[in-house]
Amino acid sequence: MRSGPSVRVPLGDTQTKALETSSLTTPGSHPFHIKLQIRDAFNPTSDYHAEIEEYWSSPTLWKRIVTAPNLRHVTTVNESGTHVESSGDYFPLWLRGFVTAIVDPVPRDVWSKPDLMLEQTLSASGTKTPPCASALVRIGGSPPAPASLCFFLNGLLSSVDTPGYEMEFNEFSDFNGKQIAHLYLSQIQPETLLVGKIDKLEHSNKKADFFATPQSQSSPDPLASYTIDASQIEKLAENSTGLNWPTVSSGKTEGSISLFVSVDTHGQVREASVLSTDNPELDQAALDQLLGKKLKPAAWKGSPVQVEGPLLLSFSTKTDSSSKTSSTAVGLPSGVVAGKAISQPRPHYPDSAKQQHISGSVYLRAIIAADGTILKLGVIESASPILSEAALAAVKQWKYQPYLLDGVPTKVSTTITVNFSIGPSTFTLIGSR
Repeated sequence: MRSGPSVRVPLGDTQTKALETSSLTTPGSHPFHIKLQIRDAFNPTSDYHAEIEEYWSSPTLWKRIVTAPNLRHVTTVNESGTHVESSGDYFPLWLRGFVTAIVDPVPRDVWSKPDLMLEQTLSASGTKTPPCASALVRIGGSPPAPASLCFFLNGLLSSVDTPGYEMEFNEFSDFNGKQIAHLYLSQIQPETLLVGKIDKLEHSNKKADFFATPQSQSSPDPLASYTIDASQIEKLAENSTGLNWPTVSSGKTEGSISLFVSVDTHGQVREASVLSTDNPELDQAALDQLLGKKLKPAAWKGSPVQVEGPLLLSFSTKTDSSSKTSSTAVGLPSGVVAGKAISQPRPHYPDSAKQQHISGSVYLRAIIAADGTILKLGVIESASPILSEAALAAVKQWKYQPYLLDGVPTKVSTTITVNFSIGPSTFTLIGSR
């Protein structure tokens, strides 16, 4: 279907209405108690799991408890200020992203500029695509990196993608007259998908004494993360970032890769993501080698602090047409993936599920290898663990024709929906962003 003209409108009104409709903390919001569970879709036993619990009465009276492996972080805001109790030496950037998503989902520093526009394409038949705004973000002297902010056709927030913060919003339901997302997805690495699920959202009637703190004055956050510019990161990284660059099959052999890094109080690089690159074939090599590198610890007023910011790496390598460099999975829509299916054994509907009249859908994220086999498979959401096991067992056997990008077989990612109903099971494919 041919695309028609594009429609451009100012971002402001759409963004304001979306936040008024679906944000828990906008002016006039009701007190709430929320609990969000986070897990790694591809590897449930990894360290990517956490819980965020918050009791919110007003912008000046709330308590948030964040727990994760080697971390417990309690923030209380009351009439005397902000009080923080913390154990652990690092507050993950990916975890801060989920906190942001549930209480203040759109970064104002990027998306409050008055000249930003939403663009929406009309097909020849008049069908509209979801509206999105785009921007180039420059952090602390780094090369400009792309950012996007998208909405569903009904005006609710769909996704935010900015350096250091990427989130998709799904499964909206009513809470005190607002439409609140209950399922959050964050692709923090090309093959690491984090799923955040609200398992409790209710009215809170906590009294003021619940928010009382041991101290009468505010206390600093020992795990606050400070954003610093590229020159400061480079000073911390002196003599620490010499990397071994693999050969590439095509593209530039000399250039640079800009990354957004998060460094703990000991100077260790704990997280990294690509902002811009002169050769995507080298992105994974840069990430794999940089993670865990030891830099000089940053300090503020004599105390070590956690920092984040841009780091520019220069590379020099050679071309080798037979190079087997690691490639990043390319997200594909359902039509492209479905058209390349070779073998898709149907899932078996478990007898125990039938006997208990359990039905519904299992939503999976799949990484399909360059040879067309299923490389990774994870559950995003499921009607039942019994159905999840059946869906995973079947889809792991699926086979596709290799997807060619510029003539080269390439890994791809997509979202698969397996629908179970009383009777033969069915399945369909849906695309991924």
